[in-house]
Amino acid sequence: MTPSFQQTYGPWAVVAGASQGIGAAFSQEIARQGVNVIMIARTLAPLEATAQAIRQQFRVQVRTHSLDLATPDLAEQFQAIIQDVEVGLLIYNAAASEIKPYVQSSLDSKLRQLDLNCRGPLTLTSLCGEKMATRGRGGLLLMSSATSLRGTELLVTYAATKAFNTTLAEGLWQELSPKGVHVLGVVAGAIRTPNYENSNPQQNRIHATAQAPETLAQNALARLGRGYPIWFSSWQVRLSELLFSRLLPRSTGIRMLGRITRQLYPNVGDLE
Repeated sequence: MTPSFQQTYGPWAVVAGASQGIGAAFSQEIARQGVNVIMIARTLAPLEATAQAIRQQFRVQVRTHSLDLATPDLAEQFQAIIQDVEVGLLIYNAAASEIKPYVQSSLDSKLRQLDLNCRGPLTLTSLCGEKMATRGRGGLLLMSSATSLRGTELLVTYAATKAFNTTLAEGLWQELSPKGVHVLGVVAGAIRTPNYENSNPQQNRIHATAQAPETLAQNALARLGRGYPIWFSSWQVRLSELLFSRLLPRSTGIRMLGRITRQLYPNVGDLE
């Protein structure tokens, strides 16, 4: 008999970046499957509001923790959060981005993106992955982005950090799958999260194809543990990957992705 979601990924899941959007959708879907959830985000008020709604809807335990995942002592603080539970599933959704030409972005902003988007998942997968491998079961899911397919204008640092996550997921999958740990990197296109809507994207065909966070969360969890470690969230993202990796010169793919980004954000300051 195939083990249930709860048997494979329970009794506790951790969702990093859980207060709204994709992280909230993951938390809700995990709770629906009967697994207790530890929800982590920097701002406690919206995090607790989301958690309370999940508690009322599902018969699971939900804990909330206010934590800046870019903090220098992340490892110590995270270990304190999970010290009394068995984590069977880790979702790393937290990310920082800035839509701006690279040289107009401050060094502090770039370094925060590096800390939150790279050092954060590296730390949490290290702490959770070792125990999962010893136990012989579990799951690690890292959120990446279509911008990771090529260097991306206006999102240079963010795209580079998301490429790190895509490659990290592939390597973890190769090493940990034989030990019973499922790994998935989710390469997502536009998702209708509050952060995405607040970035004021252009109302065009690209914006029109943006997915609901609930759809992404349900489909991603269904893909966890099923074959190749990278999953593309929509056919548009999959088509882009095919074009960029197999049919077009790399420089052409970079220019195309830059044009797509410019179409979404035509009013962002230009260097010229």
